[in-house]
Formats: sequence, C-alpha cells, structure tokens
Amino acid sequence: MWRDYFGDNVQIYGIDIEAACLAYQCPGTHVLIGDQGDPLFWKRVLADGSLPAPDIVIDDGGHTPEQQRTTMQALLPVLKPGGVYICEDIHGADNPFTAFVSGLADQLNACQGMSADLQDQDRRLVVPANATQALVHSLHLYPYVVVVERNDAPIVELVCPKRGSRWEPFL
Repeated sequence: MWRDYFGDNVQIYGIDIEAACLAYQCPGTHVLIGDQGDPLFWKRVLADGSLPAPDIVIDDGGHTPEQQRTTMQALLPVLKPGGVYICEDIHGADNPFTAFVSGLADQLNACQGMSADLQDQDRRLVVPANATQALVHSLHLYPYVVVVERNDAPIVELVCPKRGSRWEPFL
C-alpha cells in the first residue's frame, strides 16, 4: 500500500517484534526486528545504520502510550529536516501519550527568556528557541492521530515583529 502511495523508489522500513515478519522483506522494503518500546533497540538501529534518518515516520505499531512515546523520543530528533511524524491510535481521554504530546505543544508555545525591543524603528519580540521550538515547525492533533512537522532547519530564536499602534488599556 505505501509503495503504491509513495512510488516505486520509496525505501520502506518496518519495525516489528515478531521475527516471522521478515517474510515481508523484499527489495525496497526492510524489516527490522525489535521492540519499539525499548530505547536500546532504537539506539542500536540508529547507531549501526540499520535505520537511516527517516523522511516520514508512520507509527502504527504496538499502540501503547509507552511504546508511542519511546518511538517518538527516539525518532523525532533524527527525522530529516522538513520531515513528518505521524502516530495513530492515541485515543482515550486520559491517554499518557496524548499528555506527552500536549507537553510538546506547551514547549512549542513557551516564551522563556523573552526580551522586548520596542524601539520605534525596530519594534519586535525576540524569544530564544527552546529545544522543541528549534526542532518542531508544527504539531497537529486530529481525532486519534498526531502529526508533527519538523523545521526545514533548526532555529535559534523566534522573532515576532510588532505592527500597528501600541496597546492601549481598556477604559
């Protein structure tokens, strides 16, 4: 299915804990056997080159919040610039993975270390980027799915020009 969607030149890497899944390996489709919930598995396959930096991650794996979090923590930092990370099966009101993703959204919106330059010729707000802001361009929550888009390049600061008149308090 993914080859039909992405084209014949796509390189697909599947991860599964069941060794029988090696039967699906063929040219352009690589199967790695391991536990997606094990940080040491990710460290090994990334270090030894078994899994190159991905352009797109579609996590449709073990479906537990712990596995989803471990996988995102391992792969989001190595996702290629401009890449997309998709994780499905994040249902449930008290889902710990959803809470983790909400924490990423909080970090994406954080503005610690803010300095204001309000000179008339150069009015702007400058915020040094935290680790999440340097890495993540956007985060999208859909019913039961999260999509994270990586920045095309790491950013050092967020700059927000201010236009228009100065804020006036409500009277």
